[in-house]
Amino acid sequence: MKKRRSPILAATVLASLALSLAVLVTPAHAASYNNVYRMYNPNSGEHFYTVQLPEAKHLLQVGWRWEGVGWVAPATSGTPVYRLYNPNAGDHHYTTSVEERDHLVELGWNNEPVGWYSEESSNSKGMLREYNPNAKSGAHNFTTSREEHDYLVGLGWRDESGEGYAWRASNRDAAPIESFSVQSPAWGSLQTVTIGKDANVAKRVDVPFEEKRDEYVANVTWSNHGAYLNRMKSLANQIGSPTEYFLACDYDLCRVTVLERKNGSWEVIKTWNSNMGGHTFKGVWHISHKRKCDWNHDYFGKGYNDWASCYIESFLPDDTGHLQYVGGKGYDDGQTIHSTGYKSTGYDNYGCIGLLWENAKWVYDNAARNVAPSDENAYHGTSQGTTVYVFDERGLR
Repeated sequence: MKKRRSPILAATVLASLALSLAVLVTPAHAASYNNVYRMYNPNSGEHFYTVQLPEAKHLLQVGWRWEGVGWVAPATSGTPVYRLYNPNAGDHHYTTSVEERDHLVELGWNNEPVGWYSEESSNSKGMLREYNPNAKSGAHNFTTSREEHDYLVGLGWRDESGEGYAWRASNRDAAPIESFSVQSPAWGSLQTVTIGKDANVAKRVDVPFEEKRDEYVANVTWSNHGAYLNRMKSLANQIGSPTEYFLACDYDLCRVTVLERKNGSWEVIKTWNSNMGGHTFKGVWHISHKRKCDWNHDYFGKGYNDWASCYIESFLPDDTGHLQYVGGKGYDDGQTIHSTGYKSTGYDNYGCIGLLWENAKWVYDNAARNVAPSDENAYHGTSQGTTVYVFDERGLR
């Protein structure tokens, strides 16, 4: 049944497993009827429906939960069910109403390819539609289950089944599929999920932890580790970010994964190794201010501590040597992402996250571009900067 949680697709995402939705379109099935697969985003609460098995598999891989076949639909009929996407909220909507479709397009929704078709024969059943007036994502639910429908209406959802928007599903049984297995973080830990011939989840088995830390900061070997990167997408969907960027900082493996929100989905765009700090604090932070050097502007250009993007504020009354004075606040002893002179990964910094010079500059110029630089006479902090999530990968399992 439908459960509401904070939205994740579209904008983050708090935090939204939310799990990235790429629109994958393949040719229609040759059969006269199609399974309509039902997927669930545990962060945003959205249900997604598709006749495209490759699209359903993709969503399972990036963190959507597989809920089997919702209903069966004809491959074609005189009544198409239109599929629309809200690029701001990351939400999908489905309707047979041309007027409703056109109205949503005028409001900025994207008109995607036809989702499926409504059954027009007598061998059919009505599709029930409910609306949650308090939801920002996953506001509509569609089901053939009267029990689920009545439960949601009892919780305060509005019954829209009689407004001419819903469609009819076939009474035919779901078609068998070829069983397959993929790795997915949809249920919390990374698991191998097997979907059986009946299109239901057959089993879920935790994947052994096999990732190893690279030896050198400049030598990244994990850029194509799909299962690991899918977990980073899931974290971005779950936690979200006020900006279009999200920095996932793996303390255990000394990795920084940069994700960018594109059309409501989080995509990995940078994979870097780092030298972490022995006292780097775990948790969810936001870039609050930046400066060219973490020591003092006079040190800039030395190749280390340059391009500092600060995500934890901390001030001391006295200068202990590795500090910069901030007017009215004291000597800045916060934690930052900056360039490092260390060649090896590890924990040689005190608390900051050290990157290659060009990577630290990229963060400064892009992920931290919405915060103003601070200097000895001014300080411009913000809680709306890019999310920096520092975590222990082994601790997530």
